[in-house]
Amino acid sequence: MVTVAIAAILAAIAYPAYTGYVQRARRADAQAALMELAGWMERRYSTNFRYDETNGGDPTLPTPSSQSVSTYYTFTVTLTPSSGRSATVPATAFTLNAARAGVQASDPCGTLTLNSQGVRGVTGAASGWSATNCWQR
Repeated sequence: MVTVAIAAILAAIAYPAYTGYVQRARRADAQAALMELAGWMERRYSTNFRYDETNGGDPTLPTPSSQSVSTYYTFTVTLTPSSGRSATVPATAFTLNAARAGVQASDPCGTLTLNSQGVRGVTGAASGWSATNCWQR
């Protein structure tokens, strides 16, 4: 009986620590995917001299090389200017977003962002969680 009680106490302590570790690992995968997608956007700009499609449409992001990250995060891009783009008015900046999905939805860091200037951020983070906390952990 004592053994069962000790095992239950250890499990109660270990499980939250384990899930926190798994969330941080998945967050690190999402950060790596954002960096990979930012590199893709920059290569696109150096080839086409614009981040958007030549007709002004939004580009279709490639799937990150880590396929599993797409299970836990949804990746989108927001271009600047957001409207009025055309063949003669290109997008000059971007912000990549990695929104939590599935079991990662409880991650306190919210949506991870990375823009064309390399600024890392978060939106929708829990109280006390900042971009510095989320991108370093």
